[in-house]
Amino acid sequence: MTARLVDGSVALDDQLLPVGVAQHLFVSAVDEKLSPLEAAPLL
Repeated sequence: MTARLVDGSVALDDQLLPVGVAQHLFVSAVDEKLSPLEAAPLL
């Protein structure tokens, strides 16, 4: 999924989120040069 700021709101995969939902969203920056497996944090 891709999260981004759009006119002061948060969009997740191009769908604007209500403020009450967006305030609970946590995102991590991913290096696009890495595969998803390489970018995933180890648990």
